[in-house]
Amino acid sequence: GALRNRSETLDVKLLEGLDPIDFYRLARAANNEREQETVLDVALGYKKLIDQGHAKSNDELAALVEEGKSKVSKILALLDLPQSVLDVIASHPKQ
Repeated sequence: GALRNRSETLDVKLLEGLDPIDFYRLARAANNEREQETVLDVALGYKKLIDQGHAKSNDELAALVEEGKSKVSKILALLDLPQSVLDVIASHPKQ
């Protein structure tokens, strides 16, 4: 099929026993290497960490993800934008 004709390879890592925070950090690093992560992806990841109880405040989250408090707050504020604006951001990730 189509996969046999492709010249690209896919690296797969199987990691067992990884806690959610370490998984988040590894995924974020991998996305940064490929330059595929958008600021909206980051915001959704931050929200997920808060929703799952890994951080109770923006300050805790900033320490957890090793970013400045102001930057974390600004990124999370994106999620307060109207859905129509989020749709535009999602459809034009490189701009």
